[in-house]
Amino acid sequence: MNLRGLIRSSKGMKPAASIIAVLAVTFVAACTVKKPPPPEPSPATADDAALQTCLHGSRSPDDRPATIQACGVAVESQALMPAQRLRALKARAGLYELSRKYQDAINDYTRLVRDNPRDDVALKSLGDLFRQTGKCALSVPYYDRAVRVNPKYEEAYAGRGDVNLCIKDDQNAISDYTQAL
Repeated sequence: MNLRGLIRSSKGMKPAASIIAVLAVTFVAACTVKKPPPPEPSPATADDAALQTCLHGSRSPDDRPATIQACGVAVESQALMPAQRLRALKARAGLYELSRKYQDAINDYTRLVRDNPRDDVALKSLGDLFRQTGKCALSVPYYDRAVRVNPKYEEAYAGRGDVNLCIKDDQNAISDYTQAL
């Protein structure tokens, strides 16, 4: 029965009973109204979720591809701040490195250094990657820049020492290892 029908049929009732009947039908009608579906996440919300997955998602080998994909969404997002996109890019580069996808990691770290030339961690990581892939001579400038940006960066000195050993420059290797200590 609809509300109008209830009001017409309640004409012979006492006023209190009529009001109670109308309120009961109104309450039942309000409770049975379908709620609209939750709103679709806005692009900003979806991009922020991708950033959180990128930064805090699983690093396990099985879950790494999904985390890398989330990082890619965050990196390309126009809804995120530039600093957030750089954090996602650095996280993705590290994940590529863990996955032994060295060229992808080099590409991401190179992009990081292009966008932030004072990122000593990205500079050192580029040096590490070139050294790990047997391109010792290519890694020297990255270690040099890393220690110029951060003169107290022990790992950069140690990495440059390893490269100097690789290219048979023992004197500079000893100097770099001493500086690292």
